[in-house]
Parts: sequence; C-alpha cells; structure tokens
Amino acid sequence: MLELHYTGDRILMADAVGEAVMRYASALADAQTSDVIVVPIVREDGEASTAELLIGPASQLYSTPAPDADDLEADAALIADLDQRTRRLQPSLAQPVDRADTSAYFDTDMA
Repeated sequence: MLELHYTGDRILMADAVGEAVMRYASALADAQTSDVIVVPIVREDGEASTAELLIGPASQLYSTPAPDADDLEADAALIADLDQRTRRLQPSLAQPVDRADTSAYFDTDMA
C-alpha cells in the first residue's frame, strides 16, 4: 500500500494505482494542464471507497510506503486508463530509420 500525500492530507491506495497517479500528475505538470480523476482508496476506518482528485501543475503530491496497511487490489483498468492519459500528454518519440531499408519509404510489395 501507498500513502499519497495530497492537499495536506494523506490517502491510502494500492501501490500500482499511486504510481500511475504520480506518472500522470507529472505528465500533466509538464503539459501545463490539469484533470480530475477518481481513484479507489482505503478510508481510515479500513473501508474501501473512492476519492476524486484534481491534479495538475499546481499539485504538490508525494507518496510514502504504508507497509502496515491491508493491501487493496490494484484496479488494472484504472491503471491502464491513467497510463493511456499519460502517453497522450507526452510527445511521441521519433524512431530512427535505417536508410539502407527502402521499405521504410516505399511499398516494395506493390504488384
């Protein structure tokens, strides 16, 4: 489990979810934009719940391990969604082209 420190408070969540939130928050800050996300958390009474977070350039987030907390299963669909949102904000990386490989420029299978 991971404690995400947010707006002077802390939120307990699955490690993988917290890591995805941090990656997305970093990408939002780089892009100078913000978003609202809903994440599964564990309340102080131990019950599962959700939290709505506004994250962006002004967000001051940090995370710390919460080893004594009961594990909350990571929401794979949420993590995939956050990772997709993160990728959309990041510039795509150019791939080098092998100049000797003409198939990169021409369709060599034309009949």
